[in-house]
Amino acid sequence: MRHRGSGRLAQALGAFTRPSNDVIRLENKMSGERSYWFRAKDYGWGWGLPLTWQGWVVFVAFFLLMAVGAVVLLPQYGPSVFFSYLALLVGALIGVCWLTGEPPRWRWGKK
Repeated sequence: MRHRGSGRLAQALGAFTRPSNDVIRLENKMSGERSYWFRAKDYGWGWGLPLTWQGWVVFVAFFLLMAVGAVVLLPQYGPSVFFSYLALLVGALIGVCWLTGEPPRWRWGKK
């Protein structure tokens, strides 16, 4: 069973797609836990702070790229180009969280 649809794109991304539940169960049996880069938020939908060094690298890189974009793009091209750039960065961050974080769902606290 594939997690994110089927087709050539999913096959081409192979290593970047989230593993199936069977693979996660196998990892849980072998290592005791699944290593997610980002934890799920306790309240609401989405992800919180990173859990692993890889997640922190993505998190810091996001803010560095955002700062560089503000310094370079805002004075030279104006806010419309900067906000377009920012939208791309946010989309990339959401994509990384989606692929490497805990599965998102609506949460109402720890139960």
